[in-house]
Amino acid sequence: MKLRRFPLPEQVTPTPLASTDYLRIVTFNLHHGKPPSGWPDADLGGLVAPAKQHSTPRQWWAHFLASMFGPSTASARAVNAAGALEDTAAVLRELRPDIICLQEVDKGQRRSGYLPEAEFLANAIGMPYWRMTAAFAGAMSGLRRRPVHTNITRENGYGIAMLSRWPVKSWHVKRLGRARWSLQWGSGFWRGFSKGFLTGLKSLPAAMPGVRLIPGEMRVLQAALILTPFGTIAVGNTHLDTHRGTAQSQLRRAWRSVLELSRHSGVLTGDFNLYADDAAAALGLLDQTMRPSWHGATQSFPVKVPQKTFNQLLAAGWVPVAAPRALRLPVSNHLAVVYDLKPRPVTH
Repeated sequence: MKLRRFPLPEQVTPTPLASTDYLRIVTFNLHHGKPPSGWPDADLGGLVAPAKQHSTPRQWWAHFLASMFGPSTASARAVNAAGALEDTAAVLRELRPDIICLQEVDKGQRRSGYLPEAEFLANAIGMPYWRMTAAFAGAMSGLRRRPVHTNITRENGYGIAMLSRWPVKSWHVKRLGRARWSLQWGSGFWRGFSKGFLTGLKSLPAAMPGVRLIPGEMRVLQAALILTPFGTIAVGNTHLDTHRGTAQSQLRRAWRSVLELSRHSGVLTGDFNLYADDAAAALGLLDQTMRPSWHGATQSFPVKVPQKTFNQLLAAGWVPVAAPRALRLPVSNHLAVVYDLKPRPVTH
């Protein structure tokens, strides 16, 4: 499936930067604006209480109504969420980025104070060209669906977003599919029949409490042709699956799609959910002419002790000015990663 193109909003003249020696791209898994230490107000992540606490239908219904219509917790979360995003925007504004690629972005979700997070950050940072691409529409704690149009305007949803200081020539989107259903273990972990059939059969009941089937999450690629001082560049933003094989396949398709927009000046960044070596192995299956000329990565997850290089960047026609930098922001369990790039010199 080819990238779908969407109409443009009214254009705005960007504020020029003090220096145009390089293009600064920031990729950041927003984690729906949640602070690393958690929210100071009541937990609104789910509407259903644990079974042991609210075992009867009447108790569950009372908890449900309190969660849905309790004004104190809802208003407190809205205030705290707005404050956290304001603090985050202040740090990002100091970085003076050209392009910001965000993942795990909420729009109108209860857990994040019903804020339209992409729009909020774009206005707070002062980046006039932005768009959210929804992986799904609906409430996180209710029924969800794949939206007909990923650029949701009136309904709530969840997905990725791109913010730009420079005018956008065109917006594009491609659905990357989802992984298969997976089994999530609860209190224990079953090792199968590796130590014998009878041993495996006896250990199964102890591992069963809390076991549930988890559906794969829809993943999307958001791309834009951006008119920068260096010329038009194709920028892709994505958040790949947590299953390694699925993420590797999605990475190849996403990179090929970015190259379709501009083979000589393209960038793909985001949360790949892959170690850098796994991403390189996936890209190694591509034809030599389609492989990125530069692959950047640095440790950015988890926020307390960064060990995993999930927030990466692929580039064609661009080279780094400096090594990638990972910065801790007021929200998220990820670090933001700053990439400074310049066009690759043309060789004759």
